[in-house]
Amino acid sequence: MVLKRLGYWLLLPLLLVALLFYSLTIKGSVQPRKISSQDVRESHQLLKSSWQRLVADDQTQVLALDEKHLDALLNVATQSLRPITFHGSLTDFGLVIHGARSLPAPFSERIFYFSCVLAEQPAGFAIESCKLGKLPLSGRLMMQLMRFSLWAFIQAPEDKLIYELFQSGRVQQQTLSFHKQQAMRIRPELAAVVSGGINLGVGTLQGRGAPLPLEPYFEVLTELAKAHPEQRQLAFYLQQMLREAMHRGGDSFEREASTALWALAISAADRRFLRFTNGTVSAEQIPELPPLLLSGRRDLALHFLYSAVIKMVGNQQLAIQIGALKELSDAGSGGSGFSFVDMAANKAGIWMVQQLGNIDRKQVFTLDTDDFEAAFMPIWHDLPEGLSERQLNQALGGPDGPGAQALLTRIEERLAALSLYRADAKPVARFTNSDIERLPPPKLTLIADLHLHSRFSDGSRDIDWLAQQGRQFGCDVIALTDHTDLSNKRFNEQAYLDAIRSARQKYAPLRVLSGLEWNIPPLGGREHVSVLLPQLTENAELLKIFRQRYDNERNLSGEDALQAMAWLEQNFPGVLLFYNHPSRKDFSAKENLWDVKLWRQQQQLLVGFEGGPGHQRAGASYNWLYRTVHGWDPAVAVVGGQWDRLLQQGERFWGASSNSDYHTEKLDYRPCQFSRTHLLVSDNSEQSIFQALRQGRFYGSQGNFIRELDFRLQLPDAQTLYSGDDASVAARQAYQVKIDLSLHERDFSGHPAWLDKLELILITPDAIRTVPLYPERSGQQYQVSWQGQLDGDFVVVRARGAMQTAEGQWHYFYTNPIRLLRSR
Repeated sequence: MVLKRLGYWLLLPLLLVALLFYSLTIKGSVQPRKISSQDVRESHQLLKSSWQRLVADDQTQVLALDEKHLDALLNVATQSLRPITFHGSLTDFGLVIHGARSLPAPFSERIFYFSCVLAEQPAGFAIESCKLGKLPLSGRLMMQLMRFSLWAFIQAPEDKLIYELFQSGRVQQQTLSFHKQQAMRIRPELAAVVSGGINLGVGTLQGRGAPLPLEPYFEVLTELAKAHPEQRQLAFYLQQMLREAMHRGGDSFEREASTALWALAISAADRRFLRFTNGTVSAEQIPELPPLLLSGRRDLALHFLYSAVIKMVGNQQLAIQIGALKELSDAGSGGSGFSFVDMAANKAGIWMVQQLGNIDRKQVFTLDTDDFEAAFMPIWHDLPEGLSERQLNQALGGPDGPGAQALLTRIEERLAALSLYRADAKPVARFTNSDIERLPPPKLTLIADLHLHSRFSDGSRDIDWLAQQGRQFGCDVIALTDHTDLSNKRFNEQAYLDAIRSARQKYAPLRVLSGLEWNIPPLGGREHVSVLLPQLTENAELLKIFRQRYDNERNLSGEDALQAMAWLEQNFPGVLLFYNHPSRKDFSAKENLWDVKLWRQQQQLLVGFEGGPGHQRAGASYNWLYRTVHGWDPAVAVVGGQWDRLLQQGERFWGASSNSDYHTEKLDYRPCQFSRTHLLVSDNSEQSIFQALRQGRFYGSQGNFIRELDFRLQLPDAQTLYSGDDASVAARQAYQVKIDLSLHERDFSGHPAWLDKLELILITPDAIRTVPLYPERSGQQYQVSWQGQLDGDFVVVRARGAMQTAEGQWHYFYTNPIRLLRSR
């Protein structure tokens, strides 16, 4: 009997829940709404102008709402308050508003539903009745709820005035209008806050919280600006402010960090944010900061800070949707276009506010500025931006289409992987005991220039001339890498391959490789990759297909690069790829690390950086944020840079190549005249050349002062390793690095050649450092030996050296690495 009664008591709550559920829901489906940029612009203008008329010192019509305006507002409301979808209709009898939300399986045939009827009544315009599902709600009750909400949100006397304004509503000729009966006495601070909120797209207020103690953080920002007048990076200021919050906050770090973020946003983004802080700080106390940049861009810094503030003022959904609405507005005629890059910055600002309590404090104090930026800002350079509304709809299915949602999901995944909020986010090395077949010791060195352009794209010379000049300046191998994007009307696949075959026959034994310079998607031609094709796979029809599918500069999806690589591997077996001038147009150094790891996650076709880019007569054409370092890309030249980090994380990736990228005499030296890639091969066959490139058996030099370089690592068991090799050895294994170097008498311009610098770069799990070497010299011969020991799980060793001419110009050479892995 007891169990039976207990069963009844357990069953009763379930029955009540079921009854409530079926009372609040109805059968049906949600009818979707589609928003446009015009909806966003009209809604913004309507609300802004209505508020301006509301606070004007006269009697006037505040708002006139017809069916067109109602649709625009409901579209914006649906976008802002998803997953609720709003619908409505306006007739001479009044206004009907209803909203619905779909339910997941197994209740997908039902929806949460509510509706309200608003109409003129004897006492004025009012909510006549409402329904929540099947439950009727009294209009009088809803009016009382509205009045209480105004009081709680705004306070007297403005709450009463706005309530009276609502009651002034009239419906005539299917238009709902509201009229002021007298000049409304709105407090100046309330008018400023609400007006500012409408202008900023905020539309919400912080409330009546305690004033934020901003003064100490303003003082810190003032001192930072004085001490670092050239500093423009948002990451620098943000990092310093978080450090200050940690010093001041103790156990209340999250609160202090929020205050610090407020101070930075007020100072660096918009002084009007001060209105939301309930503080007593005057505008004169706000520091003067230079325009700050995030990933090299001012707009991204503003998007980050604005979204962070909106999140702190309102809520996450509101902050995200305000950003999305702004982008949709920009996609309209005359706008800058829809930008998923801006969306990434918006979400990064929101994410930081959300994750303040999870910030890894060690990273705040130990990371340099660039790494700190990479720790809180997701990679974005492969995201599309500048999309018109037509492009957004056609390519991605609109702002809510599957393509757009896939890109937003990608941003969310990158946010979740940001290291600043994960103490365990240190990259895990992918080192394994190598099963790659090691090449035999090299027998000869071939001089190569693997990046040349002819008249088939934007070069000034034909292929025959390039081959002739290459042979004259000492090339054993050249590669034609003309642009093949569809905008290049000079390119013809069959004629291009025929010209290459003709040069092979005419200038043998010079090896003339066929290739192309690929605008790798989805970067719109900003990043280039050399594609080197073995002779056995040359096919004009397949090359044409590749151009049309993957080199049209219109691809929006990052996956297109991976699809293209899979297609290349299937149709051109043995193909090799090099990442050309990797830092030339970067906004952040982290882009190179990201690109390489993305493009190598499925295929290993991409084997290296073009470490020594061309255009050396013109400073390598690095005119964005990054410059070459003595002619070499910083990804390779900077110790601890992107190449070293890839090596530290276990990638077998090469950076010691140097090419002319020949286009014109004004920009470039001739093939092999200044820049050279030295291939260490068994013979001069194409097979040996491609093996050397794939396995890292090459080094690069500039200035043509190097005659021969023998860089090797010797083990006690008589094993000798060369560039690109690796071996498994016991813990604490001793090894010996040997370098034999032979120089020409003079460099490319006739200066006497000598060696001014020689050093090793050692990469271990915990450090990347240089070791200076002091070789013995005999004429133009240099020789040195250095002893080392494997103290951890691995060591990667690479070398570089340089001469400085009497005029002060530096010529550098770089080797590819040798790796020792501790055997398991």
